[in-house]
Amino acid sequence: MPEFPKLLASNLSAARGAINSLMAELIEDHIRDHMPRNSKSSEEAADDVIHIVCTYLE
Repeated sequence: MPEFPKLLASNLSAARGAINSLMAELIEDHIRDHMPRNSKSSEEAADDVIHIVCTYLE
């Protein structure tokens, strides 16, 4: 494969990883801001949702 397409593919892959990480952080913050914080179970529920979203983004 010529050098330019390899470099382009590498850069696109890096950009995708960075965007996915940013999206995961934004979603996590949103979930934590909007989940009720009445009990330990609500915190666990937020952690479960965040885990599911992060797994999907991988």
